[in-house]
Amino acid sequence: MRHGPPEDRVSTMKALLSSLLLVSSVATPAVAQSVSEAPEAAQPPQLSEASQRLTQNSSNTLKSTATRSNQLKGFYLTGALGGNFPTNSTAVETSNLFGTTYSFVDTHTGGFSAEVGGGYDFGSIRTEITYAYDGSTLANYSDQYGSYQYTGGSVNKNSVFASAYWDINLNSRLTPYIGGGIGYSNLNVSPSGDAISGANAFAGYSAGAFAYQVKVGLSYLLSRRADAFVEGLYRGMGGYNTIDNGIHYSYSDYNSWGGYSWVPACVSDSDLELGNPQNQITDLLAGHLLPEHRGHQT
Repeated sequence: MRHGPPEDRVSTMKALLSSLLLVSSVATPAVAQSVSEAPEAAQPPQLSEASQRLTQNSSNTLKSTATRSNQLKGFYLTGALGGNFPTNSTAVETSNLFGTTYSFVDTHTGGFSAEVGGGYDFGSIRTEITYAYDGSTLANYSDQYGSYQYTGGSVNKNSVFASAYWDINLNSRLTPYIGGGIGYSNLNVSPSGDAISGANAFAGYSAGAFAYQVKVGLSYLLSRRADAFVEGLYRGMGGYNTIDNGIHYSYSDYNSWGGYSWVPACVSDSDLELGNPQNQITDLLAGHLLPEHRGHQT
């Protein structure tokens, strides 16, 4: 069997390889186009339903985590009712009519307290201007000679405060807060008698001085316009001078512990869904007819 020259065999192989490469370059784009034009596989119905449930659950989670800081921003009215318990107050006689230093300590029974005002909520910080009333009654006094019971003697303290509060966001309807303020207090004490000196033992007085307050509380978001709260507070009033039956006295201070609370009525939990037209009645009751704590936006 005859064989051609080596050069002929090499030329034949080169021609064959060139043909194969040409066919491959033509077929590859066609295959790619065929793959790209293939229809997408339909999403299984189970996967679509799961996606819808996930979206719905996310929406419900956002509603359940409504907080005071994202619901009650802006101007608001505030009001509260509670009680106060004054601490002992010490008075020193400054006229020196007795020829020696004379002092006594007053004790009081607790009484009714109230506070009303307005403020602005910035989110985590709130500022307020409020009027506060604290009532109590003289109980007894003691000096270096003994202890004596008062027979009457009401105590009325009227104060104005400028305050600021920090709301601690827990990403919950519950919001603890802390704050305080400064202002002015006027104290009015009515005449009172005692068992020794009779009806004219104490003539009463009126005095004013610098005042301050500190508060710690916990609020619960009821609706997009109102929250319920409880808080404890300490109020202080600086020293002041008085005259009792012509005798001058200097009081060190007048301080008290107290507490407030308020729960607006007729407020629906569904108010947390903003823009719901069914909330107009509860908005009216919560925002216009009832006093509330940080409850009415304007």
